[in-house]
Amino acid sequence: KDIYIVDSEYLWSLYPDKSGKQNAMKKLPKLIKEYGKDQIEKCIKRYLEDVDKRRASGFTDLRYKNGSTFFNSGYVDFLDENYQEKTNPPVRKLKPIILDMVTK
Repeated sequence: KDIYIVDSEYLWSLYPDKSGKQNAMKKLPKLIKEYGKDQIEKCIKRYLEDVDKRRASGFTDLRYKNGSTFFNSGYVDFLDENYQEKTNPPVRKLKPIILDMVTK
């Protein structure tokens, strides 16, 4: 179990939202054992890129998940077996209030 401590700390250091470290540090060794350090590192990078793309497409208030949330379930969509790169993220379209009022 101790062999995963260094890798867990490394992976934790890559994740931007440091909320929930205690819970994440319990989960990380299990993830490393099951998927490998490189796969979890890929998940983190993919997730960060996904959030950045969404922010660039209009979701400017989008925040990263808490660290404990990401390492308990958020990583799953970013595993090799589940990940599909989104080339064109959805653009957030806001209906102008004035147009909404005029059409009523």
